[in-house]
Amino acid sequence: GAGASSEARAVPFFLGVNVPWNHFGYDIGGGAWDAGWFNDYLRFIAANSSANTVRIFLHADARATPSFDSATRMVSGLSASFIPQLLALASIARRHSLVLQLCL
Repeated sequence: GAGASSEARAVPFFLGVNVPWNHFGYDIGGGAWDAGWFNDYLRFIAANSSANTVRIFLHADARATPSFDSATRMVSGLSASFIPQLLALASIARRHSLVLQLCL
């Protein structure tokens, strides 16, 4: 609004990197979660780049997640470990002051 400082009106600028798969398609909810690997990778990005954002692809080619109904071929849900692991990843990103951009 009128009188607002230019800092208050500043638009955030996202500079990011893609997070590679540790175990293609299985990292989150697929049985290969490794919090230490993600922590080490995001710590490295935060310490050695100008990035403030990391992008991760959640389902790859659907080899592990999400679940599909065999009769309808429609998505039927996520593994019980998917949400807790995704929340853990969000916590790791936050610990390293990185914005987490999720891609399906």
